[in-house]
Amino acid sequence: MSGIIGKKIGMTSLFDASGKNLPCTVIEAGPCVVTQVKTKDVDGYSSVQLAYDEAKEKNTSKAMMGHFKKAGTTPKRMLVEFGRFQKQHQLGETVTVNEFAEGEYVDVVGTSKGKGFQGVVKRYNFKGVNDATHGQHNRLRAPGSIGASSYPSRVFKGMRMAGRTGGARVKMINLEVLKVVEDKKRSQLSGSRRKIKRQKGTGTARQGDIKSPLLRGGARAFGPRPRNYSFKLNKKLRRLARISALSYKLRDNEVIVVEDFSFEKANTKQYLSILKGFDLVERRSLMVLPQANLNVYLSARNIKNAKVTIAKDVNTYDMLNANKIFIAESSIKELETLFAK
Repeated sequence: MSGIIGKKIGMTSLFDASGKNLPCTVIEAGPCVVTQVKTKDVDGYSSVQLAYDEAKEKNTSKAMMGHFKKAGTTPKRMLVEFGRFQKQHQLGETVTVNEFAEGEYVDVVGTSKGKGFQGVVKRYNFKGVNDATHGQHNRLRAPGSIGASSYPSRVFKGMRMAGRTGGARVKMINLEVLKVVEDKKRSQLSGSRRKIKRQKGTGTARQGDIKSPLLRGGARAFGPRPRNYSFKLNKKLRRLARISALSYKLRDNEVIVVEDFSFEKANTKQYLSILKGFDLVERRSLMVLPQANLNVYLSARNIKNAKVTIAKDVNTYDMLNANKIFIAESSIKELETLFAK
């Protein structure tokens, strides 16, 4: 997976090989500078941090100035992390639009235009009152009823009403890269949210857009809803499940009792060194402590497959999911009390 930061320049259209006119968005992508390369050994996960768009030094903090100086670049306005980068990049390297090729499909994330406080007609495409001449007084653009009176005597969550519109994070998936212009640092992506008809004089200016699910090739109206497979268990069954899970791990020699320990301060490298001693950097581990320890928790927080919990919160799933379980000596009495209930 590759990534780049850019900004929208405008809209245009291109003709494909069959002569079809395709609407597209023009984006100025890059160049971006690699300002940080995170690794599993140091940070607990792998990612590449890119910086884009020049910023003034007077508007940049001293901490960020040092961060940019380490990468050998000028201050930038925007920093974004990308995980699972296809290519290996070095600190201070420049990433350009050449990362992408024509015909590729990409996901684009951005901020939509802020439109301020809007009514339901503009915000949710409500039609209002249809018969403007038969008894309609001043309810043409009103939202109408928002719920029943005696029951349920409340407004359901998610009721579509007037409010702040736009200015939110929007993600468009599977957009095709139609053209890449290297010298101008621009790429053109297929698709837009333009209206079906022109805005003036038709009487249906606000009716839908070309991404509407009612049109061929539009969006999905009803996506898949994952089934919830969870079910409740009584206390006795939960206790027996915890005992069975721990017995299963003891049988396979996947439980290690360690001396009580704590960190003076949060230190991810120190926690990683413990996992390396047991060859568990890439495998799942569970640390059971007698009581909450903030420094140990913060040390393991950024390690992908490491989890820290206290004895009274141990559950069956965490034990079965872990390749190794570390139990502090003083946690054994807590576990005995938990399993005896």
